[in-house]
Amino acid sequence: MLSKKPTRIVVRTSATTLLMTACAEGHGLAMVPELLAAHEPRLVPVLLRAAGLPTGELWAVTHPDLRHNARVNAVLAWLVRVLAPSR
Repeated sequence: MLSKKPTRIVVRTSATTLLMTACAEGHGLAMVPELLAAHEPRLVPVLLRAAGLPTGELWAVTHPDLRHNARVNAVLAWLVRVLAPSR
């Protein structure tokens, strides 16, 4: 039977910025959004697109009256550009 080392949790938080700061300060590994991690030079990717990591979809919902609003459409178009998968 294989023995399993207990996991040592250093920080537990639901705040992404706190998690990123803890990792940047050298307190361990974490899954953080690439979009945010790209702005922190102290973070280094260690599992590039590893199989089994969670993925998902982002849905944007607007009020029907705002469907053709230029500002809303500009934000939605920006989200599509920024969040598009890297190629």
